[in-house]
Amino acid sequence: MSQKLVITLDEKSTEEYLRQASVLTKAEVDNDIEPSGMLLTVEVAPAHYDSVAYMNGKELGEVSVTLVAD
Repeated sequence: MSQKLVITLDEKSTEEYLRQASVLTKAEVDNDIEPSGMLLTVEVAPAHYDSVAYMNGKELGEVSVTLVAD
């Protein structure tokens, strides 16, 4: 049996991720720089604590972490 770890950002975190990524990508493209991408870090906590996502070192918000069997 194989398993997958599914990490889901909530709506607010997703919106902030897309906003920041858009601003950075636009600035890089406007300056003839190849888009560098984003660093997304997820701290996975034990089940009864909140897992958190960070983007370029700044907290985005809580994430849902689920183990799914295929």
